[in-house]
Amino acid sequence: MRLERFLDDLGKKALRDALGAEGPAVVRPTTDAKHGDFQLNGVLPLAKQLKKPPRELAGPVAAALAASDAIAQAEVAGPGFVNLTLRPEWLAASDARPLPEIYAQR
Repeated sequence: MRLERFLDDLGKKALRDALGAEGPAVVRPTTDAKHGDFQLNGVLPLAKQLKKPPRELAGPVAAALAASDAIAQAEVAGPGFVNLTLRPEWLAASDARPLPEIYAQR
């Protein structure tokens, strides 16, 4: 799915920018809409690698994600997940734009 690929790339960039580390973003749809639209789980394995608490690392990653035009809210949850809520207006407009234009807004 195009949207999940975009969010995965956005998540990888947030991990790199916030933590200076490379790793998979592991973005999945949430199982409960009250937790947002998607969940980024990639902080947990990086926390082991960086030897830091996952919640401590998830905060800067959430802040990096929240800076995107696509994200209405990025919230740290549980042991170090980041719940993502998409901006409805971005989502509606993204269907009308070509993929390279969407990626340029990351």
